[in-house]
Amino acid sequence: TLLRSNNLVLGETFGFSKSSLKKRPTSPKLYATVTIILVTTMYIIFNIPIFAAWCKYLADGLTVDETDLFAFWYLWSSTYILCTAGNAAVNPLLLYWRNRKFRDFV
Repeated sequence: TLLRSNNLVLGETFGFSKSSLKKRPTSPKLYATVTIILVTTMYIIFNIPIFAAWCKYLADGLTVDETDLFAFWYLWSSTYILCTAGNAAVNPLLLYWRNRKFRDFV
């Protein structure tokens, strides 16, 4: 079909083929670099809400307004507990997915 042939042409233009996209990186350094980038990205994603909560806290003059019930009760607990726990839960899953020796051990 036309769409399939266009994809093959684009893939060949940029040096990709169907089989090369399914292969793992051959270099251990490249594979480790990708794993580190993934773990760092997850760390940043899970810490953005904590950073935003601190910015709100600093912008409010280092006080939490008790009339703002969401910020007073839920903002701090949700950012610290859920984001920290989420990051702690995702990191082993990433390592399990990326590291064959770790999967064999488990």
